[in-house]
Amino acid sequence: MPITGSRDDDYTPLGLAVREGHIDIVQALLDAGADIRRVIGLMKGTPVHEASFFGRADIVRLLTEDRTRAGAPAFEVDAQGPYNGLTALHDAVWHGHLDSAKALVEAGALLDLRTHAGLTPRELAVEYGYDKLVQFLEEAEQQEEATPRERAVVASEKI
Repeated sequence: MPITGSRDDDYTPLGLAVREGHIDIVQALLDAGADIRRVIGLMKGTPVHEASFFGRADIVRLLTEDRTRAGAPAFEVDAQGPYNGLTALHDAVWHGHLDSAKALVEAGALLDLRTHAGLTPRELAVEYGYDKLVQFLEEAEQQEEATPRERAVVASEKI
């Protein structure tokens, strides 16, 4: 249930645990069936948006893993905020959180979705001068464009 009447209006216990970085509590809430799709807070983002915004890559990974085997609803990694169109990947990039961006890309986040202002995650990284994020996202885009054979070659070269 969301909290009301405080600075935490519309935050669920899961949203608060994510925001504050309490991974053990996040895990316990997920195990108890907390809904990872429930929007929280003023911007009506998801817990994954919140984890990305605050750079909590470990929690991003926990939230984006396949939860269906535990009976919990699957999370849509590319959900866009209703007010600004930001995905969780945009939120990670906006605040310069490379590890969270990597976790989201590993989870299959789309790289070409645009905010309501028309920006992709890479374009947002360019705008804020996050050179490492720009490089990572460019490489991820190139990898996404590669043929399956090229991906296999690149993957084998990294081993």
